[in-house]
Amino acid sequence: MPHVPLPEGRWGEPYRSVDGMWRACLRRPLTPAAEMAGLLSVVIAADLATLAGLQAQQDEQAARGGFHWSRA
Repeated sequence: MPHVPLPEGRWGEPYRSVDGMWRACLRRPLTPAAEMAGLLSVVIAADLATLAGLQAQQDEQAARGGFHWSRA
């Protein structure tokens, strides 16, 4: 059976929903503390560039708050 590498990063692959908006969801659920800190589990934007910017903002906010993503 071929080896399939584990996905990298906090975010799943962006997809375009029926309403035409781009969405990206976290690979793992947020902890209650992360939710209380205002982190989002889904970001939505009209285009991929804006979506990438929202993902980067969330990643920076998570890092500042000490919330680290792990594969476990």
